[in-house]
Amino acid sequence: MNMKKILILFSTVVLLAGCNADYDGENDLIFMWFEVSGRVVDGKGNPIKGIAVDAESAERCFTDADGKFLVKGGGLPAGSTTVKCSDVDKEDNGGYFNDKNAMVELVKVKDGQGWTEGYYEAKDVEIVLSVRVDNITGDQTSPEL
Repeated sequence: MNMKKILILFSTVVLLAGCNADYDGENDLIFMWFEVSGRVVDGKGNPIKGIAVDAESAERCFTDADGKFLVKGGGLPAGSTTVKCSDVDKEDNGGYFNDKNAMVELVKVKDGQGWTEGYYEAKDVEIVLSVRVDNITGDQTSPEL
């Protein structure tokens, strides 16, 4: 090997070593897992079945006959997530309900390792949906009107 190749190889090794010198393993917390559970109810506290529940970076779920839901996901570390409830089954659940976005505070329940910050959850969240009402007649209306 000639001197020029040795110098380039040595410079590359020093450069790469310098790039890794500041890495302490604590700054790579770029992801978290979360779980939000609760109920969706109407203004009288009655459970609403068939409501679509979405959260940021999570799979959609639907409320059961007791209005209960469990949504799981993951994303960038945050102390909260937005849960969106949508009435997608029209009147099959007993009425037409307005969509609602609810900010939910997440609590860290387990530390992560490697590239994850940890596992967060929010339990017993109650989201109240109002009945969709026609602005002119005051009657309950369908989303198509």
